[in-house]
Amino acid sequence: LSLYLSCSCFPFLLQASNDFSSFSKSDLASFTSNQIVEFLDQLLLQESVPCQKLEALQKAYDLATSGNAEIRFRWLQLGVRAAWEPSYAPSIAFLLDQGRMKFVRPLYRSMFKQPACRQRAVKAFEENRNFYHPIASNMIVKDLQDA
Repeated sequence: LSLYLSCSCFPFLLQASNDFSSFSKSDLASFTSNQIVEFLDQLLLQESVPCQKLEALQKAYDLATSGNAEIRFRWLQLGVRAAWEPSYAPSIAFLLDQGRMKFVRPLYRSMFKQPACRQRAVKAFEENRNFYHPIASNMIVKDLQDA
């Protein structure tokens, strides 16, 4: 919570307004990685983030290409949960680059729930199943069956 309180622009970034023209790369310039993670966690707590807002945030902050897996994972989760099509290909790329169950299992579960990207996720998993640790692979299969 202290990270949240220390970031004075969070209320601005989390606003429900439909005016996203004022988002700027400088909004997050002074943030640490942990503060960006907290910012994304706050967005994930929202019931829904409009695709227009995700587009504006991506344009301003380019979070889909972050080298920090914690940041990129949360960003991609936001996109998939919102059924934001531009997040699907980067999500698949992340799943094939990142083998940690901490990241891949929740992201696969989210993708399995979205009709628009379910088949892509299934295909990516089936083609790359051996990339994952056997325990992770078996748990993802179970998630797919439960979805």
